[in-house]
Parts: sequence; C-alpha cells; structure tokens
Amino acid sequence: MNEQQIIYPTVEVFFFDLREGLGDSPEEIEVRRRNFYEKIYGENTYEQGDYPKFCDRDNPTQPVVLLEKGSESFPNGEDGQYYPVQLGDTYALVASYSGKFDAHGQPNTEPHTIQPATNHPNEIGIPFGNFQGKLQERLHQKTPTLGQTWLIYGKIPDPNADLTQVAQQCYQQMVANPNWHRDCIGEGSLQGGTLFEIWHSDSQPSQSAHILIWLFPASKDVAAMREEVPASWWDFLYLFQYRHKILWAYAQSRYLRKQLKQNFVELKQKSDRTQILPQEIDQGKIPGRELQNILTENLATMSNYTVDLNYLDDQRRNIDINIQNYRDRFFYMQQKYPNSDLQCLGKFSESEIYAKKYQRQITADYENLQPGLTVLQNLNNTISGIIHIEQTKVDRRLNNTVAIVGVGLATSSLAASVALEGQNPPDTHTDFQFLTDPAFTISLGIGVFSAVLVAVFLRFRR
Repeated sequence: MNEQQIIYPTVEVFFFDLREGLGDSPEEIEVRRRNFYEKIYGENTYEQGDYPKFCDRDNPTQPVVLLEKGSESFPNGEDGQYYPVQLGDTYALVASYSGKFDAHGQPNTEPHTIQPATNHPNEIGIPFGNFQGKLQERLHQKTPTLGQTWLIYGKIPDPNADLTQVAQQCYQQMVANPNWHRDCIGEGSLQGGTLFEIWHSDSQPSQSAHILIWLFPASKDVAAMREEVPASWWDFLYLFQYRHKILWAYAQSRYLRKQLKQNFVELKQKSDRTQILPQEIDQGKIPGRELQNILTENLATMSNYTVDLNYLDDQRRNIDINIQNYRDRFFYMQQKYPNSDLQCLGKFSESEIYAKKYQRQITADYENLQPGLTVLQNLNNTISGIIHIEQTKVDRRLNNTVAIVGVGLATSSLAASVALEGQNPPDTHTDFQFLTDPAFTISLGIGVFSAVLVAVFLRFRR
C-alpha cells in the first residue's frame, strides 16, 4: 500500500461523561463535575482556582457552553483546543489537535506523509497515531463514563488517490489489531468530503473505538475546511451523545441481567425449600424464629430484585428514547446537508444488528425476568401463611392451657371453700396442718379431675 500525503491532519475526540443519573444526590453530582473538570485540567485542579470554573446548570432546556470564553486553547504553540459543553444530563467535550503551529504562529498546512506504525511496541503511526497520543495526554489518560468518538480529517492533495486506501492507513494508526472489512460500517459524503464510519470492537472494552474518517479532496480550500468541520460539531455532539447513551444503557442492562439471573437461581432454590417446609415443621426441624428469618431474607431479596428489575426497565426506556432522538437528529442532518450522503450514520439506528438488536434484547430480558417477581411474592405469601398457621397453633395451645388451669383452680377453690366452711383458720402463717385435712385433699382432687375433663373435651373438640 503506497504512502499518501495529507494536508492539515487533525484528530478530534468527542468525549461524553454522565453528569447526573436517576436518584443522584447533590454530592454525587458534584463529584462528577469535579471528575470531568480534572479530565481537562488535571488532578487536584478543581479546588485550586487556577483555571476557569464551569458554568453548568441544573435541568437546562438548552445546551450550555461551560467556559465563558467558549474554548480553551492548548499552550506551548500547539494547534489544539478544548470545547466543553453541557447537554442536559451529560457533560460533553470536543478536544481537537492539529500538531504544532508553523514558525509564524499560523496553522501548519504543509503536507504530512501518512506513515504506518512499525512492529516496535514504542512506535506509533504518523501523524494520526501521534496526534491521538497527544490528545490522550491532554486528557490525562482519562476515559469517559458514557463513551467517546474519534474524528480524524484532512485534505488529500493527490486528486487520483484511492480514498478507501487512505482511510485504511489512517484507521490502522488509531486502533490495535485493526480489521477494516470487519469494522467499516459504511462510506458516505459530507460537505464535499468523503466520510467513513468505523466501529472497532475488542474483547477489552477500553480498546474498542468508534471512529469517523473525513477526507477532503485536493480542490478543497484548507481555510474553508477548518471552518466547516467545527461548524458541524454540534450535530456530531448530539448524534454521538445519543449513540453512546444507547450503548451505555445496554451495557448497564447486561450487568443488571446478570444480577437478576443470579437472584433467579436463588429463587428456584428457595421455592424448592418452601415445598418441604410444612413437613420439616411437623418434624420439629424448623422453629418459628427460623421461619421469621427466612421471611426476612426473602423480603430483602424481593426488594433487591424489584429495584434491579425497575432499573432494567429504565434502561429499556433509555434505549427507546435515545434511538428516537438519534433518528430525529439524523433526519435533521439530512435536511441540513442536502448534498451529502449520511446513510452510513443512519445504519446505527435502522440496522437490525445495532440499536434495534439492543432494543429487542433488553425487552426480551425484562419480559423473561419479570415473572421472578411474582415467584418471590408467592414465596413470601406462602411463608407468611405458614407462620400465621403456626402462630395460631401456639395461641390455641396457650388458650387451652389457660382454660384447663383456670377450670382446675376454680373448681378446687370452690370445693375447698365448701369443705372447709365452719373450720377455724390456721393460728399462724407457719401452720400447715390444713394440708393434711381430708377436705383439702378432696378439693385438690376435684380440681385435678375437672382440669383433666376440660383437657379431654378440648382435645376431642379439635
């Protein structure tokens, strides 16, 4: 593959961080603000006051530019800038790098040769691999919470160049283990340039990458190119925000699905145990207190299961909403750039193997896991019923005992009163001669006999 030249090569990254999630406290939102801020200015810079503060807002209805002057330029003669914004509940950042300014402090428009990386581990491709590394250094090697998209662009001075081959050379500098035929989603056009969309997946999520390569023809004026690309930032910011929210929600749903499936396995074990509870209770293997403990554990499991299931449904709705938002923004871009071909960008929301697949999968997961909540409720109702029955048995035994003792005491007292009527009371409190009196013995026997009769009657009554 022949080496090609490129004029004003530039690498940009669209970087998205979650500002606030459902139920986040003000303290958690502040931590996220600090983390996003320090991705731009470095560790421990948030409190020092050496850099401008963000102008973010709660629940804004319009996008918010976070810096009063709009963007922050790179120092030391480097042609680059940060442009941080707030899009509702999301922090977004465009960071752009085009190398060094020329000797006059102007953008360098000299041609660069696209040089592939060697096999040496410390060698990277030039210019894009090098520029990508510079941007990562500027972002202090931090990664976003929602996701990021790389945009690389430049002007190809050779009018006869094979732009697909040039795009492959650029792409190979951006990822490890590149596979063009697997990763290239499609080709289109925008503002007179040729657009390639690549989605590189890797077993290591940190090595996955979403990349746009935008190559302008030899006839394109460099100054016009430098104006037109930043003019499209807002469209890309919105479009990529929706894309990464969909992917993030799907990743969250995979974690929730794993948690719910583990809980479902526990439910099966608890259900099997519940089937033999009555037998174990009859055999005296499970005391009432243990039943209460089992119910308490089940209630905690049901609470966790309900929360996770609701979060799963939240992610399902997030995907639905952001797919529609993506479609609306894509339609808007088609109207805004009528002479462009953006169908490669539309594949994400319309193809059966991207967003629609995530939509189907998370819906199926919710429908499959939702019956587990019913199983938990039935388990808890069953155990509550068993506890109620056992408590009723205990209460009945206690009532029967009280009745037996009460009858025995009442009849013996009555008999003793009748038998001892007219006899002298004991002389002192230490005089126990009445215990040998036949009347006392008879009254005691009557009481015992009455208690036995009541016990036999209650037993047969049951």
